[in-house]
Amino acid sequence: MTPIKKSRLAGITYLTTVLTVLFSLMYVPNKQIELDNIATTVLNIRDHRGLFASGVISELLCYIALLILPLVLYPSLKKHNLSLAKIMVSLVLVAAPISCLTVVYKINILSFLNDPNMKADQIQTLTSISFKSYHNTTRVASIFWGLCLIPFGYLGYTSGHIPKVLAVFLIIGGLGYQINFIGYLLMPEFNQTIIPRIAKIPSSIGEIGTCLWLLIVGMKKEGKYV
Repeated sequence: MTPIKKSRLAGITYLTTVLTVLFSLMYVPNKQIELDNIATTVLNIRDHRGLFASGVISELLCYIALLILPLVLYPSLKKHNLSLAKIMVSLVLVAAPISCLTVVYKINILSFLNDPNMKADQIQTLTSISFKSYHNTTRVASIFWGLCLIPFGYLGYTSGHIPKVLAVFLIIGGLGYQINFIGYLLMPEFNQTIIPRIAKIPSSIGEIGTCLWLLIVGMKKEGKYV
């Protein structure tokens, strides 16, 4: 595969993760999920089951794309630091299965709704537990997703495959994941502060910027961008 094709494939894969994240982790939850009112949430999912199921499928596609992405980038990045490239791939190989496990909790919710023997209060209780388990497991996965951004950003910075400013945002964004995880554990009201939102900004800039860069410009080779 030519360098330009590798860059475009990486860009398309990255774009897939961005679009599926926007749909499954932002659009669908904003439309259906009210954790402060689980009864309304259950009713929303029951009335718009197709939307919720589409979100589940989209989320799985996101994790599959995230699993493929480092494998596409690895041949180019290993030339600059083989050990860090292996660490980056290894961290993704840990994160992806954990993230896929989180989707099981959403599938469980659909199973509860399908069970004619379950009463409304039982469904609501189990749905609430499932969402809590989903979010807690997602937080564990975020440790590894964040950690993989650090070697990725460093390799991007030293290799020149992406602009240094984007590489720095990736590294800071990786640290932001760790801040959010530790903050949630140590501070009960952490999610009500502005810190989690600020901590997510660098990774958003770095990842979306890198996605667009790979799609439009491409990775650097022998002093030129391809």
